[in-house]
Amino acid sequence: MKKYAVLCCLFLVSCTSSGPGQRPVVLTSAKAMLMLPASLSSQSAVSMERLSGEKMTPTITSLLEHALSQYQQRELDGAGATVERALRITPRAPALWYFLSRIRYVQNNMEQAIQLALRSNSFTKGHSYLMTLNWKTVAAAKRQQGDHAGEQQALGRAQFYESGGAQ
Repeated sequence: MKKYAVLCCLFLVSCTSSGPGQRPVVLTSAKAMLMLPASLSSQSAVSMERLSGEKMTPTITSLLEHALSQYQQRELDGAGATVERALRITPRAPALWYFLSRIRYVQNNMEQAIQLALRSNSFTKGHSYLMTLNWKTVAAAKRQQGDHAGEQQALGRAQFYESGGAQ
């Protein structure tokens, strides 16, 4: 289980946002993947259990390991397909939807990234940390689309959940 939590943490922190007008960046170094985005620096580690409130099966763990390997090798289509396969097995796992939204973000598919982050939010059951991550994904995608009003609205929601706001 510890190995699973570490893999999920690595996957989460490897998906960072880029600045305004920049294309998303895929991080591949182990050091970069262990660092959290500056906006999330108050958290040192994230486990799948904390994000979803559920224990994952060995099959899901294996799929996530494979998706992380694909992601690290910049095989983003394969990583997305692997996470989608995990979602067919566990369709209500909000952290999986979040992972997929971040993959789509890195692929520069902003509309899908937004929709998948919102779907993750629909399954979070009050996990404010995951809600924060999802709203920050929405904000970053809106920024990439040039929708500054939408970005500000999403950032406001992220700040609400980051400060401990209830769902």
